[in-house]
Amino acid sequence: WVLIKQPDYSGIPTSVPIPSIADLPDSVKPWLMPTGCVQWQDPFIKHIADSIRGTTNDLIGLAKKISWYCYDIPAAFPIIPYSFDAYYAMKWGNSCTGHAHAGAAIFRENGIPCRVLMNMPIWYGDWFDMYLMIEYYVPKYGWVKMETILGLNPYTYAQQEIITFACNPENEFSMTFPDNIES
Repeated sequence: WVLIKQPDYSGIPTSVPIPSIADLPDSVKPWLMPTGCVQWQDPFIKHIADSIRGTTNDLIGLAKKISWYCYDIPAAFPIIPYSFDAYYAMKWGNSCTGHAHAGAAIFRENGIPCRVLMNMPIWYGDWFDMYLMIEYYVPKYGWVKMETILGLNPYTYAQQEIITFACNPENEFSMTFPDNIES
């Protein structure tokens, strides 16, 4: 059974201090690590993540800034070979996949657990396709969905999505078009 309901974010706090890693539950810490496509330790990505954060210590305010940044990433693939990782997306543009990886990289670089969700939107019409978005962790509240290509935060249209997979960090591998087409 797949149950889909409208998410209720009415209890989400309007302001939350960005937590220290020690204050996070162990269950969310795996979504802080860098991976092949969420490579937040890269100096270019760190620079962008730091400039987006600026002086804010508010997680909710930072999440809004991240959604705006992701919205401004072009939906394009101007450089060949194509890649779907955060670096490629932040440098040149990307699809929903690269937008999600970029958003996850910015959250993780700022010490906020973030996981990539693979889902199938039903708003395409008569066919289904894979679509990626993210969830970031808000302490004492839980996971909040963000649709990164449209900059929707929180994402409240869950009745239009079937979440099929929450990526564990060990499943986040580099996805360049030529070398991973079979996988």
